[in-house]
Amino acid sequence: MAFYYCHTLGQRIADAHRYDDVRLYDKAYRPAHLSDQPLSASEVRQLCTNEGVDAVISLDRLLFNVKGDVNPLYFLTTNPFRVEVTGTLRLSIPSDTLPTVRVVHLSDTLRAAFEGAINGAEAIRQAIRTALYEVSLYMAEKSSLQFVPHWESNVRWYYTASSSAWKEADAYAAAEKWKEASAIWHRLYEQAINWKVKARLASNIAVSEEFSGNLSLASDWADRSYAHYLEHSSATDPTTLDRQRRYAAAMKQRLLSDSELKKLAE
Repeated sequence: MAFYYCHTLGQRIADAHRYDDVRLYDKAYRPAHLSDQPLSASEVRQLCTNEGVDAVISLDRLLFNVKGDVNPLYFLTTNPFRVEVTGTLRLSIPSDTLPTVRVVHLSDTLRAAFEGAINGAEAIRQAIRTALYEVSLYMAEKSSLQFVPHWESNVRWYYTASSSAWKEADAYAAAEKWKEASAIWHRLYEQAINWKVKARLASNIAVSEEFSGNLSLASDWADRSYAHYLEHSSATDPTTLDRQRRYAAAMKQRLLSDSELKKLAE
């Protein structure tokens, strides 16, 4: 199953046309497949030199735990049954010290269903093998998003108010003129005294910076907004507090992913 996983992962990364070349090392590099040990600095350098590549994505662990019942007559009695998947991927680049630059932990629980009765030991083995094959392909598709740019559907919002300055900023934002909207929100933030107003304006500025492509500034302002709410958590409804927390976390993740992709593209 590890081969099917790696083959599909490589295909999906290659399909993104982000890198000049994607190659599959089509044999186990180390026999101890359950050790979950990262490649050493010397191993990464040797692989990159021998294969003519700039980085290595290693599947260091891939385990399946099938949860289902088989009765004494060899009938698969749980349909659908569950497949728990755990694993570890590591992205490594040649280095004299710590080659690993990203660790991706695989974890999911999936259901596999079959039509009709499955009886007999060989039929059960084949059914489970087919299920693990499909699960391997699914997990490869899912984890490939960690290594290539992709679109995700996200909800973003900005706060409005009844004053003329807020309405002017709202009009700019609605027209996607984020620089102009941000300038007004910055001015209002500096003038504001009320903590809730400052929290909302900080969130608006974060959104404007995000849409302008300034992820570092967006993350800073998202953190600032969350800090305002957190400081006054007793006066903040849980939904708002959780929403700002998740937005701050999402911006940190976007900033990290953008930084790592830039390193790979260099």
